[in-house]
Amino acid sequence: MVSDQAGQRWILRRPPIGQVASTAHNMEREHRIIAALDGHVPVPKVLLFCDDESVTGAPFVMMDFVKGVSPASERDAEETFSPSQRRAASENLVDTLAQIHGVDVDEVGLGDLGKREDYLLRQLRRWRKQWDVNQVREVPEVDQAFRILAERIPTQQGAALVHGDYKFDNVLFATGGEVLAVVDWELCTLGDPIADLAALVMLWTEPGERNALGQKAASSAAGMLTRSEIVERYRARSSRSLDDLDYYLAFTNWRVACVTESVYSRLKKNMMGDHPTTDPQVFGDAAQHHASLALELASAL
Repeated sequence: MVSDQAGQRWILRRPPIGQVASTAHNMEREHRIIAALDGHVPVPKVLLFCDDESVTGAPFVMMDFVKGVSPASERDAEETFSPSQRRAASENLVDTLAQIHGVDVDEVGLGDLGKREDYLLRQLRRWRKQWDVNQVREVPEVDQAFRILAERIPTQQGAALVHGDYKFDNVLFATGGEVLAVVDWELCTLGDPIADLAALVMLWTEPGERNALGQKAASSAAGMLTRSEIVERYRARSSRSLDDLDYYLAFTNWRVACVTESVYSRLKKNMMGDHPTTDPQVFGDAAQHHASLALELASAL
């Protein structure tokens, strides 16, 4: 955060300090996406992009500070919202996702943001490559689920803007539950929007549940929509068929297994200085959990 003597505040977003993959944290691309979406979906207003690395040591984006709340845990949600406000927040979360998927990418100038077709095939290849690079042990469920998923890719229903990491943590709310801004567009591309919905549903914990890392997420607070209510609310706000949702849920679990395994691998190799005290096995167990669930869902397709 950056502020002046008058107390006005802005957000400066730049890549993290340390070793970063060459394709990650593209600030110029993120600036382009947020600027294009201003007025079409809730986003912070971007002020500038600077590629002069002498200023902060890396390219950066400056944007307005949005005074909102972003509950990451059950306790956060309980302390921030009343039960009725929790329901409103979760309803608005789904509505905003449908709004993002309804953006005309050509109209806003993002028609060339990425390839439009074969989203799932490209994702399967990308994360399989990451799995091969990061693998430090045998998890046969990953290989088995991959083969099934690659053979049964459903027909993509057109191309839309895909956020890539849409969840409570990446949305800023007013205390009444209204969405003020969606943030963290680093993974945004063109592709299959049902993958966004599946990721939201797959990571959504209900009251009494914990996620694969043992955490009670914000969605666990009483009053939030259930997973089935999320699906039905999205269905009512989108013209796209959800007949193949089980495939997308299997795919999402498989992708998260690959992502989580990469964290496990880096922790095992002492390559994550920002998590020095984290037990690698927590992530290893989570990767195994998602791999097993991916295979279970894929086998039932």
